[in-house]
Amino acid sequence: MRIFTLGLLSVLFFTVASVNANAQCTRPQGMTAQPYKLQGLCYIYIQFAIPNSNVSIANVDGYVAQGTAGPNGAVTIPYDCAKAPITGVQSLTVGGQICTQVQFAQEVILPVKFESITVEVAAAGGALLKWSTSFEFNNAKYIVEKSADGRSYSAVGEVAGAVNSIELNKYSFTDASYKAGDVSFYRLKQVDFDGTTSFSKVVYINSSAKAGQSVRVAPNPFLNEDIQLIGVKAADMNKNNIRVFNLAGKQLSFEISGSNAIRLDPSLPKGVYFVNIGGASHKLLKN
Repeated sequence: MRIFTLGLLSVLFFTVASVNANAQCTRPQGMTAQPYKLQGLCYIYIQFAIPNSNVSIANVDGYVAQGTAGPNGAVTIPYDCAKAPITGVQSLTVGGQICTQVQFAQEVILPVKFESITVEVAAAGGALLKWSTSFEFNNAKYIVEKSADGRSYSAVGEVAGAVNSIELNKYSFTDASYKAGDVSFYRLKQVDFDGTTSFSKVVYINSSAKAGQSVRVAPNPFLNEDIQLIGVKAADMNKNNIRVFNLAGKQLSFEISGSNAIRLDPSLPKGVYFVNIGGASHKLLKN
């Protein structure tokens, strides 16, 4: 049930909001708002509104749309993309509680924004996948998929998603079927409640006693994602065996971010780099 008509809400947004506007926000920082696009449609996901309040959004010209916050103070409001950007949010109850203080996040397009994904040999055996996200909408679950050749994948497990969130979420899954000496590729299939799916990048693990294939680096070109050293055994993933250089021959620092992955400094400029593995150099291009 809507508490106010559209016309009344339009007036309230610019009159009541100026009177003791933020005194009754549920937290000192006010609300958070995450605009996003999904299949060409525009939405804004609001958290920390006053529970069960009417939440309206506005742009510089005035009222745009409204929704009702749930008991946890969260609501997703669809709106006309032509009305973007949204510049104001108001949470208002029948009893007169009101909050207009809001922090906006940068608009995203994907229903899930992956921050990282790594794989390593678990201490108790198996392959341990770890991943994190900074944004999730309508996210039902992650299906962990595995491949022996990097082409044909099959599911090996599932992990429930956070549904809706604009906070950092960390996940992990152990593939107990992974055995010492295996060479495996993993990826995450993210599944929305409406059946929409998307995939993470692929990560790789090789704990064999000797390299089972020619060495290559991927992705190549890369942006700022982890670089998989395919064909390198996990025991050789150390800074005594691996070096990274720029075109001038200067050695660069890096982190070992998984059993078979390294992470370069994200501030490195675009250009050509070289990864030296056991004395053999591999050209790497940053876009």
